[in-house]
Amino acid sequence: MLTRFTTLPRSKRILIVVAVLTFVAIGVSGGCGAHRRPPPLSAEERALLKSEPLPYSVTVAWWDDETKTKKDPQAYGDSLARLVAASGAFKISRYERSSTPSGQDLVATSTGGDAAPESRGPAEG
Repeated sequence: MLTRFTTLPRSKRILIVVAVLTFVAIGVSGGCGAHRRPPPLSAEERALLKSEPLPYSVTVAWWDDETKTKKDPQAYGDSLARLVAASGAFKISRYERSSTPSGQDLVATSTGGDAAPESRGPAEG
């Protein structure tokens, strides 16, 4: 394989080396923000985890039609729903594959990007 690489024209070898170095730099810099692990919990945050959940019901919903993105709302909604349910932070957590949920205190929806999830609430009604 190295022989094939060395027989390529010099310009193509340079492009291949630059492409490989670019991918390495992206990987070292953290890559896609959607899949980065959060920092470890502080002592205060660990104590909060042991306390009772908040007395609110939360629904994780897909983003609404006004959120223009080419990304899959289900992929981001599924991930956010698992995170909210696993946190145990709320009295009740539900997941609706709809952009117009009802009957809860708070609505959380992913924005489909690197930003933190959007939260709307308390719900009217």
